[in-house]
Amino acid sequence: MPPSSSVSRPDWLPPIPLAPPAAPPRRSLGGYALEGVLGTSLNGALYVVEPPGGGRRVALKVFRTRGVTPALDVPRLLAEASTLREISHPNVGPVVGTGVLPDGRPYVATELLEGESLAEILARSGPLPSELVLTLAEQSLAALSAVHRRGLRHGNLKSSNLIVAVLPGAQGHVSLVDFGLTHRNPLALGLENVEQLPDAARLGAAAYLSPEQACGEDASVASDLYSLGVVLFEALSGRLPFPTWSAFEALQAHVTQRPPRLRSLVEVHPGVDALVAALLQKRPADRPASASVALSLLRAARLKSDGLESRTFVDFPVVAPPPTTEVPAAVEPVPAPVPLSSLPRAVPYRDVPLPLFFGALAALAMLAGALGLAAWVLRAPQAPAALEAPAAVEVAPQELPTPPAVPVMVAPLRVVAKPRPAVASPAPAPAVTAPVAAVPARPAKVSPKAQPKSLKRAPSTGATRSGQSR
Repeated sequence: MPPSSSVSRPDWLPPIPLAPPAAPPRRSLGGYALEGVLGTSLNGALYVVEPPGGGRRVALKVFRTRGVTPALDVPRLLAEASTLREISHPNVGPVVGTGVLPDGRPYVATELLEGESLAEILARSGPLPSELVLTLAEQSLAALSAVHRRGLRHGNLKSSNLIVAVLPGAQGHVSLVDFGLTHRNPLALGLENVEQLPDAARLGAAAYLSPEQACGEDASVASDLYSLGVVLFEALSGRLPFPTWSAFEALQAHVTQRPPRLRSLVEVHPGVDALVAALLQKRPADRPASASVALSLLRAARLKSDGLESRTFVDFPVVAPPPTTEVPAAVEPVPAPVPLSSLPRAVPYRDVPLPLFFGALAALAMLAGALGLAAWVLRAPQAPAALEAPAAVEVAPQELPTPPAVPVMVAPLRVVAKPRPAVASPAPAPAVTAPVAAVPARPAKVSPKAQPKSLKRAPSTGATRSGQSR
């Protein structure tokens, strides 16, 4: 029998392995190989990528350009990213590269830091010890001070942008990442982009914005300090100053509502409570002037918080309540968009600056003085009114015509002239005699109105002559 042309493979032989399928090409972003997505925010998306030549993975932040109003200033963003790359600070995430994607979107590459965000730690562990929070706050203020000195702003400061790593010795180390750059307001986006984001992303941005940013202004030194104050409040108390489930309600609360005092929720040193209250002031002018000033105040508060028995307040630019450990009884709770019955009542604080307080006292003192002066002026004319009646010249001369005083006034003139016959000239004698002879004759014929004229004429003439003779 001829052999068969087809030979069957025995079943006991192992199957021939097939060639593995070719791996799909990985997506590339600006020459970086995309490995995953870290998160999405209002101003862009954050990816985990591998550098073109291999090596350590980096975080690539790609900024949004579509639907942004006004248009994103790409050259300015790249210039500020280059400036940020020049900043060498242990608490600032290092920038390793910048560029523009083929579709026109700019990107900034930073080192992928070890650790986890402060938001993840708070979600897992709740409030943190005050000593650890103050350490992270001191490092964050030092980083902001270095960034602000170069003319940059973070503009997107929140707990998810603080990467915390635990160093040997249980010391926390924080790094600021995901800078907003260009001082742009995170809310300056088109409705299309905002609606595409999840609610958590929208609320995450609105929960940390300053009142002026909520009103549409761009980032500033004061707005970065306010956002850091929200982060410290959350880290110490385990909740946001304005807990809500809506981004709009969060923005409205930042503008219109007072945050509760931190010490009404947790036990903290009064100096730390005053610092957080100063950072959360509504008006930018009422907050610390700079990150360096806030850092000095924080260090002073830490020195005083070594002994928790001390209740001395640190002098911050905010009106601090009197030192006490008791919460006033007759205080209304801070209004909240969502009722939180499980939380204690918050104590509203006085947000009136100290100079305005003393200015109001001075204004009240001046008003009281003005009222007193007006009352004295209104009463004063009553006494002189009685004196003005007898002082009228028109009434007094009517009594003078009664006594005939003409002979008496003329007689002394003759006596003065007799002791000095050599000096007296013969001409004055008849001048004096003529009025004397004429005066007695006038009272019988002339009316009483003529007598005052003679009285006035005789004394004026005699006084003038006596003055000349002397």
